[in-house]
Amino acid sequence: MIRNSFPLFYFDTQNSKEIEIRHNIFLYATKMKIMKYTIIFFLIVWMNLPESGMTQGIRNRCQNGPMDRTLFQQQKQFVATRRSSSEVLEAARSLSTSNCLSSEQVKEVASVFTNDFDRLEYAKHAWYSVYDKEEFLTVMDAFIQASNLFRLYDFIRAESGVATPPGGPAPIASIQYPDAALYVGGKGCPDWVNENGFQQVLVGVKNQPEDTGRMKFLQGLWNSNCFSVAQTMMLAQEFQQENNRFQFLKNASVRVYDTGNLNFAVQVFQTETLRKEWNQFIASRLLQAPAESPQTCQVAPDALTRIVNSINQQGVSSSKVNMAKQQIQINKCFTARQVKSIVATIPIESGRLEVMKFAYDYTIDKPEFLNILDVLSVQSSRDEIIKLVR
Repeated sequence: MIRNSFPLFYFDTQNSKEIEIRHNIFLYATKMKIMKYTIIFFLIVWMNLPESGMTQGIRNRCQNGPMDRTLFQQQKQFVATRRSSSEVLEAARSLSTSNCLSSEQVKEVASVFTNDFDRLEYAKHAWYSVYDKEEFLTVMDAFIQASNLFRLYDFIRAESGVATPPGGPAPIASIQYPDAALYVGGKGCPDWVNENGFQQVLVGVKNQPEDTGRMKFLQGLWNSNCFSVAQTMMLAQEFQQENNRFQFLKNASVRVYDTGNLNFAVQVFQTETLRKEWNQFIASRLLQAPAESPQTCQVAPDALTRIVNSINQQGVSSSKVNMAKQQIQINKCFTARQVKSIVATIPIESGRLEVMKFAYDYTIDKPEFLNILDVLSVQSSRDEIIKLVR
């Protein structure tokens, strides 16, 4: 009888109350907008989470409360500006791993995602570093599909009884290092040292008996070498004292390749005080140079000429399309007018459309993209671009 009444949400359990709750959610979700059924989620959490001091436990680990609002907005902006969904998820996880967040802040980050799959993965990850778990219901406002309500609910029920070890704002299983090869923002130096060169530097640092020697050894290298943020983080972890680690990272920050990834370095600190100081240091850097990134993330005119020439040297249209996409992916940052120049080298309309759609993600002035539609001669092609932009 139960199987016939609740075919989608039946579970082999004797808890009839559980089945009834799930069925009521389903009926409510089909009639109301998702923003309105968070009250149902509240009732579920309230009735089912064990009264075991869980909320107090997370607050004991986050003695200073959730992340400062100003710093959070800066970090959220960093998450929102990542190029791909995988990069957004990686940056969001790093933010939650390195900081205590309020449920409202988790909801704001969750709203950045374009799909519920990544949104759910992030919400589950962020659960461990939420300061006010009793307010976690607000995160559901960011979701689109009702099915994810059940998935997150099941996750919370499974994890709510698991004790989290003290000693930090969140359990850090492993440090997440940014990939400099994917970086497209402002750069502090032309290129980072290769893996062999870096391993030699790392061995030299490990051979130093104390932090003072490590600092002197690295200071002699920084004038003639450029390191990525990931490499810098690995070097910082060789310092025994966190204060020395912090000072090293501040000194090294002027000579890193992918300066926009410096926020990842907060993971090397265990104390909440130094985490906040590092976030404040990064925030001050952004305020001091607000206009650097758009200028550095561009393709110079002479580089554009070389790109166009390399495409023109290809014999057939398919080869031109492949070369154009390859050059766009390598050089990354183009203005809309530069995209137009590249698309114009393709003789066939279908190829032009393909390259233009591919180039959109690498365009730094996206609002101008609709002003170059005249490079396409077929209205249906233009309509596809309009749909893509809007």
